[in-house]
Amino acid sequence: MNDWQLARYLIDAKKCIDSLLYIDENIDSISNLDLYEIIEAKLRHFYINLCILIDNGFGKKEAKVLKKDDPIINGIFYERDKNYAHKDINYERKEFDNRKILIYKLKKELNHCLKVCKEKLPDCITINYVSYDKNLFRFANQISPILEKELKNVLFSDNNLINGDNYKVFNDTEEIKNVANKNEYAVIIENGLTLKEGLQNRQDFCIKINVLHNLKTWCTIPQKYENILDINEKDFITFLNEVRKK
Repeated sequence: MNDWQLARYLIDAKKCIDSLLYIDENIDSISNLDLYEIIEAKLRHFYINLCILIDNGFGKKEAKVLKKDDPIINGIFYERDKNYAHKDINYERKEFDNRKILIYKLKKELNHCLKVCKEKLPDCITINYVSYDKNLFRFANQISPILEKELKNVLFSDNNLINGDNYKVFNDTEEIKNVANKNEYAVIIENGLTLKEGLQNRQDFCIKINVLHNLKTWCTIPQKYENILDINEKDFITFLNEVRKK
């Protein structure tokens, strides 16, 4: 795998933390869901993605040494191998007093992988944690497909401006091995309902377009402006309520 193919798994793991942040901050709005199952699915995805990053970023011998000598990497593979890839009878689950401690642990593990894999990843890659989950946000705010279409028509007047009928859609970086002619493919980028969703979408777009066309684009937001993301989400919910009144 090249550096951007590896970056995909790092960012996918990061978005699992984003989802857990959203759950922690919006628990009252989604408490009727099976949160245990949702959190377990996010943790499974998190650990599998980080292990893919390590296994494909290093040679077998180097990865074996990392797993043996690095306690954090060892712990990541322990969770994947003993619990999420298999259900070993000798697996010992570590319980956390609250979700914030769990999220802190996951951030520590992901940031450590970023440091360990620094030379294997694009030098422009950034980790922007945002409290957001696309599906849970729509559930919490009762956004149906019909309502979302109406919202997008208001928010984005040129929502259907580009006609992509002449192109195949490049949906996933893993599809690159099946691409014979990259000029036959296009990568779709969606605005998203909020700036948080927009940031996630744009980072996913950058990774796919970089893999497809061997580019080096990236989208991020400076830390000093991150409060704008929360302000925008509150403004969107106000706008959402106004649309519902009509």
